[in-house]
Amino acid sequence: MRKEDFLEKWIGFILIIIIGSIAYKVAKLNKALDPLVLGIVFGMLVRTVFSTKTNLFIDLKYSYKIFIPVGIILYGVNLQFHRLSHVPVVAWFELIMGIVIVFFVSIYLGRKLSLKKELSFLIGIGTAICGASAIAIASPVVNAESEETGVSLVTITIWGMIGVLVYPVFLTFLNIPKVEYAFLCATTLHMTGFVKIAAGALGDSCVNLALSIKMARTAMIIPIIWFLCWHNAMEKGTGEKNILFYVPWFLWVFILMGLLTSFLPVLTPAIKPLKLCAEIIFTIALTSIGLNVDLRNILDIGGGALITGLITWLSLICVFVLFKGFIF
Repeated sequence: MRKEDFLEKWIGFILIIIIGSIAYKVAKLNKALDPLVLGIVFGMLVRTVFSTKTNLFIDLKYSYKIFIPVGIILYGVNLQFHRLSHVPVVAWFELIMGIVIVFFVSIYLGRKLSLKKELSFLIGIGTAICGASAIAIASPVVNAESEETGVSLVTITIWGMIGVLVYPVFLTFLNIPKVEYAFLCATTLHMTGFVKIAAGALGDSCVNLALSIKMARTAMIIPIIWFLCWHNAMEKGTGEKNILFYVPWFLWVFILMGLLTSFLPVLTPAIKPLKLCAEIIFTIALTSIGLNVDLRNILDIGGGALITGLITWLSLICVFVLFKGFIF
């Protein structure tokens, strides 16, 4: 490698960290802003503005191949397995049914609207599980391109923000009980931050209940990842017996991190700093993905993704309405 190329790679690497850190700081100014989404948006904007003026943002895939695994491992502290026993059995059925329906809807619409299979998967995962973090975890598993990750993140963010605005209006006009409203927010809104804001309309007790249910939804990323690994193995013709070898190593460490921090009290003081580190590193990782995306490419393929994102979200709300009579 030429000395100039080596220097450019290091400068580009440092710029990724700087831009990602700025995105994280800006996101913390408002609870409605998700640092992961802001990271990829900042990256796309910088790439679009400066790509013709510098070579620093060319071929940065090496950077997110470093940051994504580290971010996924640290994000394991958010699993909190010990809290899952408090989730009602019926709520688990609703979550599972919602995931299955959302996947069928996203894949079906993806085919009808000529979306890439990887993009359909990511929109389904982001809608059914936990928004930006689920997409970040699933992207390397489905071998998604940077554009597909960017489009899926923008899609779920748009509909999630609309949900945050609309849900309190429904609450006012329909006089929804607190527990029911907490379940609605937790099982149908895309990101934890959105759940906090929407559920906050009925106070801290509503937020705490909603976050407990959202925790169960977040944990569902584990069987989803297994399914995706199995799907990839089947497509490659490797067979079911080899499935364990097709789960990326960092996902095993991700689960281990969740188990250790959930059941070893000695690690409790480390949970908060680990969560902070995970969020910052994830933000930097998605910033590096954004720096590989030209915003004009996002605009070219965004229409079909928005339609898919809307209908999958509405299907999730329909599942909530269907199960409402069993839960309340």
